[in-house]
Amino acid sequence: MRGGDTGAMRYTQSEMNRALADSADEIEFLSTVHRQRKPVHIIQLSDGRWVRVEETEESDKSARRHDNPLDQELANLRKQLAEVKKSAMSDEQKQPIITSIQNRIMTIQAQLLSELQGENKKNKYAD
Repeated sequence: MRGGDTGAMRYTQSEMNRALADSADEIEFLSTVHRQRKPVHIIQLSDGRWVRVEETEESDKSARRHDNPLDQELANLRKQLAEVKKSAMSDEQKQPIITSIQNRIMTIQAQLLSELQGENKKNKYAD
């Protein structure tokens, strides 16, 4: 409300045109930023610390846990995702593939999280 006025706000045509033009630029900017953003992948080391994948590649590669088949599947899916993103396919062809791979990655991450939570509960009650 402006100054106690309870009536509806009315905009001029030039105000509406300016708002629509500004929103198109903002939408384009946000979609560009979203396309350029690199997703952060984190893994758990054998000592229990969570680190970014890039940091582990630089450090000791043997410290990663590979005993879990879900971890291996997750690594394979991330490789597939990187290959699809770098491929020469059109964006229309890539998008459904990328979406399905990302959904599978999220499913595996949820499974890993539930396993970790189950281990934490088991350890909590063992004390």
